[in-house]
Amino acid sequence: MGEPLSILTVSFAFVLEKTSYMDSIRSTIRSFISDTFFVDDFEDGASFLKSGTIDSTGMMELVNFVEQSFGFKVEDNELVPENLDSLDNLVQFISRKKS
Repeated sequence: MGEPLSILTVSFAFVLEKTSYMDSIRSTIRSFISDTFFVDDFEDGASFLKSGTIDSTGMMELVNFVEQSFGFKVEDNELVPENLDSLDNLVQFISRKKS
């Protein structure tokens, strides 16, 4: 009976680690946006462009920051709203690229 608990414990630890990592990504991106674009109040799921949080030039600054901070290149075919146009989308994108 000890074996299933052991697997459950390992699985739970993995989920906590991944959640903590994603929270760290979220915090890093949120701080960059607040500091760079002087915006403190934006929802995690809101479109950066539609809400006016970041304009098209700002999106390029954000992509550059992501590349430098997280150590990967955002390919041309990855420059789509599904990856970059909200904090939620961006956190998921970075998490996928880093795994």
